[in-house]
Amino acid sequence: MPEQPLRDQVAVVAGATRGAGRGIAVRADHTVEAEVEQLFARIRAEAGRLDVLVNDIWGGDTLTEWGRPFWELTVVQGQQMLERTVHSHIITSRHSAPLMIERDAGLIVEVTDGDTSLPW
Repeated sequence: MPEQPLRDQVAVVAGATRGAGRGIAVRADHTVEAEVEQLFARIRAEAGRLDVLVNDIWGGDTLTEWGRPFWELTVVQGQQMLERTVHSHIITSRHSAPLMIERDAGLIVEVTDGDTSLPW
């Protein structure tokens, strides 16, 4: 039988809007702190713990203009990008960490997108 190191672990994969993630039933807008707080309250109530958070929130598809220099984008667009791609990670990590700290165990995996350098 193959090794299954995550068997019986409680995990949250945040940022699951495409691919396999679309099949996950719990929906939360990770830019809305109250929704994230409710998500982790539900995890506490149903599972009693959290072992792994995969923080892979993106939300910048509609804001991205690949190949266009950042100084040509609006400040509002930049602020929205930070809210969706960075602030959402902070909110989610902040509400997941207490469930791990209580047990003195857990793992937060931060995922970012992109593997090429931009032309600026």
